[in-house]
Amino acid sequence: MIDRISEIICSSFRLTGSSQILAIKTAIEKVYKDSSYKTQGLCAVDTALKKGGKYEESIAARISELTRSGIFSAGNLRFQTGKINIFEVSHYSDSLQSVITQILLAYIWRQALAGVYVNSPIYLFLDEIQGLSATRTSTITKFITEGRKFGINLILATQMLDNESYVQTQALQSGLVLFFKPALGKESGIARMINPEKRKEWCRILSSLGIGECVAVGSNLYLENTRSRKVVKVNQAIRVNGHIEDKASLT
Repeated sequence: MIDRISEIICSSFRLTGSSQILAIKTAIEKVYKDSSYKTQGLCAVDTALKKGGKYEESIAARISELTRSGIFSAGNLRFQTGKINIFEVSHYSDSLQSVITQILLAYIWRQALAGVYVNSPIYLFLDEIQGLSATRTSTITKFITEGRKFGINLILATQMLDNESYVQTQALQSGLVLFFKPALGKESGIARMINPEKRKEWCRILSSLGIGECVAVGSNLYLENTRSRKVVKVNQAIRVNGHIEDKASLT
């Protein structure tokens, strides 16, 4: 976990030099071993860096937006079992939102690897995923490709679809994808994602969607108690992963 947190901080604040990476990792290891993180949170990392010398002080200044933000100030990251846990990060800068989200995901993934959610699955909802940077080895990619076997059900939402976004490209491979009415002028691109051979037809359908209506695509779509591999327009509830819901009404 120390290595992963160090990697997230260094990549987010563009600390790419070996000495910079070592300084961050050493500071995090120190606050973990002396337990100062438990009482001071990430502020302890700021303190540890400043005690190291002028070079470390310069690094502390680079990441001060994070260490002085007050996030994780209690030093503990605990989820309340049986309740909906909400982490609101919209009041932070875009760069800080990304760091916080990546740290949270790294923690959850560590718990998942330890088998915490195997017998007690969780649902993880991530909004505005277009703001997440991802690579083939990033935590969010692991959630998308491997999360289910560790008891993690992933729900991703975005208002902007981008074919060049790696995380969105991976998300479109999910068991179920719902496309709601797109912004004016975006219908053609989304229709191509749904079915490039019938782009004009789906472009028309997307344009006609009303409130609460969507186009459903994926292997985990059930219609009339039967798994469906069709692309359909839905104007009522659907059944996902065998959970009983109202029947879908198709047009």
